[in-house]
Amino acid sequence: MDYKNLFDFKSKKVLVTGGTGTLGAEFACAFAACGADIVISGRDLQRAEDVLKRCRSYGSKSEFIQCDLSDVSKIADMVERTSGILGGIDILCNHAGFSIHKPAVECTEEDWDRLIEIDLKAPFFIACETAKVMKENKWGRIINTASVSSARGHKNLSVYASADVVQSAVQENPANVVIDCIYMIYPL
Repeated sequence: MDYKNLFDFKSKKVLVTGGTGTLGAEFACAFAACGADIVISGRDLQRAEDVLKRCRSYGSKSEFIQCDLSDVSKIADMVERTSGILGGIDILCNHAGFSIHKPAVECTEEDWDRLIEIDLKAPFFIACETAKVMKENKWGRIINTASVSSARGHKNLSVYASADVVQSAVQENPANVVIDCIYMIYPL
């Protein structure tokens, strides 16, 4: 898609979590196509190289930080490194996550804990750490993504939808930092 004619993000500094996934990669490339400098986070170095190549083809300064978001103690470092690479953070596209596709009655406590760690706990703490940087700069935008599963249940996605419901409700606004939640619609 030609994003250049829709948005202008020249000189904006963007962190995209989950930037090695399908949609996260597309978000990163869209921001890059519109002039933003990008840091993507994720776990897969090979996929990151592919995304970075696409982002750089637009002339974007684009870097990758490998980070396992199930370890909350690594989040502050990821945000600090991102801010150092980009010279601040203007926009957080908080997209890291995964889903568990099985009936709720078959989900284990480990399934629940893992999903809540990645889809709820990590985005919350990433937003908190990033908001500190944005508050210092007196400007920022945080985009949390959730799926329509949070509003309309889908078969075998009840654990996933539970995290999305809460994620979509996290909207506290510190010092000129706008926080929104975008609902992703996936074809069934």
